[in-house]
Amino acid sequence: MIAALYIRVSSSEQIKGYSLDAQEDLLRRYAADHNMPVYKLYADEGKSANKALHKRTALLEMVKDAEAKRFDTILFKDITRWSRRSADYFVIQDRLDKCG
Repeated sequence: MIAALYIRVSSSEQIKGYSLDAQEDLLRRYAADHNMPVYKLYADEGKSANKALHKRTALLEMVKDAEAKRFDTILFKDITRWSRRSADYFVIQDRLDKCG
């Protein structure tokens, strides 16, 4: 199973232990421990999960790569890295569901 890694941090969260480096390290260790090769790391630095989806360029690039079947699964630290708005969550999840 090939994994994509998604990390995100808003400017204010960086001091609360959500740094991009900490998230990346956690996800890379998880992938290695579970024998998952990593296709790519997608990082939205300084992006609030409350921002409009079109401003989260790494997330959108990752969804396009999922639609192109470049990886099988997505790893992220917790749901707050993915989205804080349920409407946005369902928009992205719908696109991912359609590509399997």
